[in-house]
Amino acid sequence: MTARKRDLTGEPRLLLDYQHLAHALSISVAQAKELAAAGELVKVKIGARVLFDVDDVKAYIKRIKSAA
Repeated sequence: MTARKRDLTGEPRLLLDYQHLAHALSISVAQAKELAAAGELVKVKIGARVLFDVDDVKAYIKRIKSAA
């Protein structure tokens, strides 16, 4: 599930669940959960839902690209 929330500036913020995160990174859901558990990606917990900010996912991709 994806959710659009607004940040403090009023801009919409796209949040991804594990399934959409995995799809965005072309990895399995299990691998996405491992990345989150290892602290590689910042989690946003809203109630029982665990979500990931698209901006954080983009920053993660940028980090791993520059490390290569």
